[in-house]
Amino acid sequence: MNPPFILRRMLEYCSRHVYFTRRLPARFSSLRLRLSPGASLVYYRGLNRPNFNDLYDFAEHYVQTGQTAWDVGGNMGVFSFAAAARAKTSGRVLCLEPDLWSVHLLKRSCSYNRGRAAPVDVL
Repeated sequence: MNPPFILRRMLEYCSRHVYFTRRLPARFSSLRLRLSPGASLVYYRGLNRPNFNDLYDFAEHYVQTGQTAWDVGGNMGVFSFAAAARAKTSGRVLCLEPDLWSVHLLKRSCSYNRGRAAPVDVL
């Protein structure tokens, strides 16, 4: 392993209990997400970064009003909530996440956005 990778993993591990709220871009109704840099250090910088453009573009292109979307390996839910904003309240999103720590944060994000977008079911 190279030293920058080890340093990044150590910083992520130490940040695992740091939480903050970030908002999706306005085109996704500025939905709020509960995030931790322990999942990825890029969350320190916010969600309007080029790192997320692929997820945003995919959600915009493929998710329509009233549809059901799946997010397998949802992590912090960036795609899940972008898809929920696109599906509107008549749609539905199923987010599959095996990590209990991430599930806790996803459920907090769900409570922030209840009634503003499609419901996100975390499994």
